[in-house]
Amino acid sequence: MKSFSRYIYYIVVALVMVTAQACSNSDLGDVVADNNTVNVSFSTIFDTNAVTRVAGGDSVNKLFVELYSNGVKVGERKGFTVSNHTIEDFTLPLVSGESYTAVFWAQDTDCQAYNIDNLSNITIDYAENITLANIDSFDAFSGRISFTVTPQTLNQSVTLTRPFALLIAGSSNYNPAVTNQSASLTIDKIATAYNAISGTISGSAAQTFNYNIDGSAVPNKSGFTMVGAAY
Repeated sequence: MKSFSRYIYYIVVALVMVTAQACSNSDLGDVVADNNTVNVSFSTIFDTNAVTRVAGGDSVNKLFVELYSNGVKVGERKGFTVSNHTIEDFTLPLVSGESYTAVFWAQDTDCQAYNIDNLSNITIDYAENITLANIDSFDAFSGRISFTVTPQTLNQSVTLTRPFALLIAGSSNYNPAVTNQSASLTIDKIATAYNAISGTISGSAAQTFNYNIDGSAVPNKSGFTMVGAAY
């Protein structure tokens, strides 16, 4: 068990963008204009058990899907409602013999921290302060899958994962006699953009997280458990 002197002073949960590997019975519409098309079915799985999480992912309510062929987007971005980490399977009419990459991003639409206008350059506004009280709204999932349309690839299953690292910081200096306390954490190099198409990160900047601490909200001052680990 990881031990701090007596009290946990604060917990900082920072979403640090990292690389990630990598789709209701709905139709995305006419994404291709070709007579030689076949319907490809997609199903999605949300990996909600990864150790990079602190939230349950329950607030994630929208999945965005884009389709690419030879690096060029095909058709328009489509959105699907997510409920309890579940989306109905959907089909796409795709050209037989062609190669595609399907790209996915899921999040809480009330969260203003992410700019997803361009899925090849998703940015995060770290100024949107992330705390234990609101961490669930910052949860997000991403995935991608590349395939060539053949009779053997008409059913695709995609696992969506969190493209983050979870950082937990603590201190033994917490004073329960002080009602309002503050804390800060500076990360010298933190990625500023995530490419959901390639699964890579870019950019680097220093970021300081500032927190006001409510002593009554500090969990189990002598220790606590988070994502399966004891502190």
